[in-house]
Amino acid sequence: MLIKLAYKSLLDRKSAVILSVISITIGIMLLISFNYIKDQVKTSFSKTISGIDLIVGAKTSDVNLLLNSVFHIGNATDNISWKEFQSIKTNDKVKWAIPISLGDSHRRYRVIGTEKSYFSNYQYGNKKSLQTSQGHWFDHPFDVVIGHEVAKTLNYAIDDKISLSHGVGKTSFKNHDQIQFKIKGILSQTGTPIDQSLFISLFGLEAVHLNWPKSIEEQKLLTEHIVNNGLPLKSVTAAFITLKNKSATFVMQRQINQIKTEPLQAILPGVALAQLWKLSKTFETVLWLVGSLVFISTIIGLVNMLITSLQFRKKELALLRIIGASPLFCFLLIQIESLLVVLTAIVLATLSIYAVFFILGSWLSTEFGFFIDLSAYWNTELLLILLILILLSISLVCIPAIMFYRQSSLKNINQ
Repeated sequence: MLIKLAYKSLLDRKSAVILSVISITIGIMLLISFNYIKDQVKTSFSKTISGIDLIVGAKTSDVNLLLNSVFHIGNATDNISWKEFQSIKTNDKVKWAIPISLGDSHRRYRVIGTEKSYFSNYQYGNKKSLQTSQGHWFDHPFDVVIGHEVAKTLNYAIDDKISLSHGVGKTSFKNHDQIQFKIKGILSQTGTPIDQSLFISLFGLEAVHLNWPKSIEEQKLLTEHIVNNGLPLKSVTAAFITLKNKSATFVMQRQINQIKTEPLQAILPGVALAQLWKLSKTFETVLWLVGSLVFISTIIGLVNMLITSLQFRKKELALLRIIGASPLFCFLLIQIESLLVVLTAIVLATLSIYAVFFILGSWLSTEFGFFIDLSAYWNTELLLILLILILLSISLVCIPAIMFYRQSSLKNINQ
């Protein structure tokens, strides 16, 4: 009966109630979406690379080297000479080393020049290895293997031919149209930046930057030469290194950082990632504070609506008391009314966010490399946040509920 009466009372003031529901929904959406995005970004970043002991690149900050080499964000300050990379690779402490070269793109997707060892050694998540859903890894200097998202978005298939562009901007003023790369493999989905990448051989990447002859015959001869003999490699952007013995990690890091022939830097991925989260901590706190203040202000708006409505509900109070309702009944009536409003807003907010991420998931991964795992949406942390919001709402609504309780005494009604 109490719930039914509260529902009928809200319907009687539906215009003000609808506005309150909308404002509270927006506040809850801000809080939930921020928390969910934060968790998804951290999960996405942490599972991008696994089993790598050191990342080597030119001197820069640890975070910049991590973002550029692993997440393909930003640009490298300089390159590693091929000679120095070979020296590091042949070090007796090194189990294997994967070179990567960045700088070109295809329709805004990053192109990564590397070796076949990338496919066999690179791991992500809980030490998962890369797999192809179609085709195989490249064998030819002008073969290309594309990520899941690239194939899906651009509707590419095995044996399609593509060309590359210089740089990674939306518009490129230098296209490498003289060479056509043939798609030989499509990688299975990983939920990492790999899905948005194209992989070619280091020789292929070197070839697109040559001064190609205009004659078709000369182009064919040069192509045959590259296929049969390769090209002298000058440098790479960075290198992923795994050691034979993990205990040698800091020793190897020190050796690389002290190389005198080139200003190189070796970083530990986990340490660099921790630095990144530390840098973003203040920003997270500010966003959380803003979201909390928005929610509190909307609840205060609900409280104000209830207090204002008390002036127009004296007849309702009188009728309730005449039919035998106690002051406690009146107190609970206000609490249930507010609870119905907040619960409605919570349902709308959680379903709206889920729908938005479901619809925009593909676009977010294409534009920002942000992968949405909807299976992780309904988690303990979300339920805890919603519970806190409900308790906070009940606490603040005690103000008009107490006022309603006091006004519902027979003494005040008779006045």
